[in-house]
Amino acid sequence: MKANKSRSKTIINGIIIIILVVAIYKYKATFLSAFVQMKQVALWQLLLAFLASMIYQVIDGINVASLVKVHNPKFRFIDGVWCMLYTSFYRVISFGSAQAIATTYYLSKNDVSISKGTGISAINYMLHKMMIAILCIIFFILGYSSISNIYGGYFHYLIYSLILVFIVCMLFLLFCTSEKFHNLIAKGIQKLNRNGKLDNFQTKMNEQMDEMRCSSIELLKDKKRIAWICFYDIFKLLSWYVIPYIFLINSTGSSLFICLAIMSFVVAIAGVMVAPAGIGTLEFVFMLLFAGMASNDKLLLAILLYRFFAFVVPGLVGVIVVIVHKLFIYKNEHYINKV
Repeated sequence: MKANKSRSKTIINGIIIIILVVAIYKYKATFLSAFVQMKQVALWQLLLAFLASMIYQVIDGINVASLVKVHNPKFRFIDGVWCMLYTSFYRVISFGSAQAIATTYYLSKNDVSISKGTGISAINYMLHKMMIAILCIIFFILGYSSISNIYGGYFHYLIYSLILVFIVCMLFLLFCTSEKFHNLIAKGIQKLNRNGKLDNFQTKMNEQMDEMRCSSIELLKDKKRIAWICFYDIFKLLSWYVIPYIFLINSTGSSLFICLAIMSFVVAIAGVMVAPAGIGTLEFVFMLLFAGMASNDKLLLAILLYRFFAFVVPGLVGVIVVIVHKLFIYKNEHYINKV
């Protein structure tokens, strides 16, 4: 049994290393371009962008910890930050596809069941998407007079994007809390289980869906907690939206407010376009909406470094968290085996 467990861990670690190598190869152009472009910017700009990137991770970690504390009061805010950095690493190497799985796995190692962890991850993501839409609407209203003359032709795309964002939020809400939705999933599994081979899986899945639904409803009933998370999400998103302005500050005549507003539109529109981790779509929408605010080479510099600091840098910091986390688990299991 121990030999099989050890073999499984070796295989998993091997897969992670292979994926990491593939990710490095995939992002090698981004790495090389980022390091070349960094020579063109001041040190204070790089440090400020790094700080903004880490502020995002810290606030996201605080939000996750706030949700986890409902089920595990011993879970600290710093644990939430480590969790999101851990997640960032797997988001990079999986091109965004393993983000929720990584969060759920990390929480499962901190006395939070997989079903509850899945609910926490889904609710945090749902609130994140909802605040992207709400912040976009706020910027749209506050800056309408300045923005409408320039971007009037793109407003219908923005409206479509916001509608899709709210649809995504509703789907996540159904996934977490709807008994009817869960019954549909159960019926689907039951139809596939005609020969009875999936009986154990079906029973376990039903139990996990029930637990996730109850825990998610419990979380959402705490309106004060949810309101604070939404409030923190505003500053979390702004910490990312400000990154392009840091690199455009000497190249554009537009104000910080206009840059933040346009960046909120970019994220809202690009967020509903299908691509792994938004690769390509974000750059396309950014260049489209920011056109005319600075020269193309400066805009390319800004979006390239935005992608680097918002996506790659947290993943690089997350490598340290992943290594420490694996060593911690190994020591604990080694100690238990000795006992």
